[in-house]
Amino acid sequence: MILQVLYVLLPLLDVLSRAEESARAARLDCVRASEQCLREQACSTKYRMMRQCAAGGGKDSGNFSMTAGMEARDECRSAVDALKQSPLYNCRCKRGMKKEKNCLRIYWGIYQTLQEA
Repeated sequence: MILQVLYVLLPLLDVLSRAEESARAARLDCVRASEQCLREQACSTKYRMMRQCAAGGGKDSGNFSMTAGMEARDECRSAVDALKQSPLYNCRCKRGMKKEKNCLRIYWGIYQTLQEA
């Protein structure tokens, strides 16, 4: 009985571990993820919007009416939600990697924006 259970479970565990390894390998570093996103029109638009929002361009100010401010917040929220489906959402940086500072700047910019959303 135990051998039959092991006979069934071991191949399943092998498949699961391979899936986990491929998911890790699929994560891009943030520099590559940013470059990939900027090449795709829809992602590029949302990424630029998210950066403007993070810089304060989407917040209420004296230049916006109340309606415009609400629309800007909705656009910011929409941009952040769209980026959750992009490679930028799971990007990572490795210590000592080439362009590490740029990678970390991108990573923290995305992370902080997601925390505010």
